[in-house]
Amino acid sequence: MELCGGTSSFAKKFTIRLDSKASAEVEAVVSRFSHEFCTATAMDVQRTKKSSATMTLSLDAALASEAYTLEVAGGKVRISAAQPAGFFYALQTFKQLFPRSVMAGQPCMDIKTVWTVPNVRISDAPRFAWRGFMLDEGRHFYGKEAIKRVLDLMSVYKMNRFHWHLTEDQGWRIEIKKYPRLTEVGAWRNSKVLGWGDVKPDGQRYGGFYTHEDVKEIVAYAAARFIGRGGLSRISCLRPRAAARGVAVAGRFGRRDQCGGAARRAVCLRRD
Repeated sequence: MELCGGTSSFAKKFTIRLDSKASAEVEAVVSRFSHEFCTATAMDVQRTKKSSATMTLSLDAALASEAYTLEVAGGKVRISAAQPAGFFYALQTFKQLFPRSVMAGQPCMDIKTVWTVPNVRISDAPRFAWRGFMLDEGRHFYGKEAIKRVLDLMSVYKMNRFHWHLTEDQGWRIEIKKYPRLTEVGAWRNSKVLGWGDVKPDGQRYGGFYTHEDVKEIVAYAAARFIGRGGLSRISCLRPRAAARGVAVAGRFGRRDQCGGAARRAVCLRRD
């Protein structure tokens, strides 16, 4: 990043010119940015084909897939990238030059607001191809809206892999239609607090799970932010047969003893 001296100001109207060869995925990235940026700044954000556009986005095949360049000077913005992810990250960085309310997506109600950002020249590419975050919901269930918030925060930091831990002895969080007892029994336990050492289970009914439609929605939400799957969790000891027998979900940390001979069934369950 290079500070070029001085600032650029934007107000009322903000026009965007996109490379004519841009893919539909890049179009989607720009459309989403336009909507969010309009809400957060109260500027009238419009697309244009004129060279006088406030922001110009150009394809540069020489750049790596997640790399981009961003230049702000003289009240104009120039962005170059080779792939949709690069444009997405460039637009994230551009929003981060503004006050934090813009990055947070807080609505601005004053259309007369003048936004001022530093003139900069940025050439950016990830140091690591795998930039992941892991969330354990086997032990504690957070819910769909909380997961979306996590994904939003990951996108701020340009993370690109989400390891979603959904099965554990202390809870099964994903619907498997062939094995309904996994969620009927396995998604619920009789303690919100997990016992450990001197900490005792509290007896509170606690749990939850994600339906197929929930998972599809969350996967699509992540994909729109260029976040892919980070890995698979282990199959918990609450197998279909154990659930059918009414084996209680663990209310304490640690692994269960009822896992003998589970390897073959675990393989079948992953396939299903």
